[in-house]
Amino acid sequence: MAQRIMEVLCSPLASRFFNLVLSHCHLKLQIKNVLRPQ
Repeated sequence: MAQRIMEVLCSPLASRFFNLVLSHCHLKLQIKNVLRPQ
């Protein structure tokens, strides 16, 4: 079971999806910082 999960997480599609989510969150954080500077 754990190996199956690792296979799914290591698949190219999953890594692409994670990259998409991470870049999306990063963009939202950058926009927040631009709109509300410290």
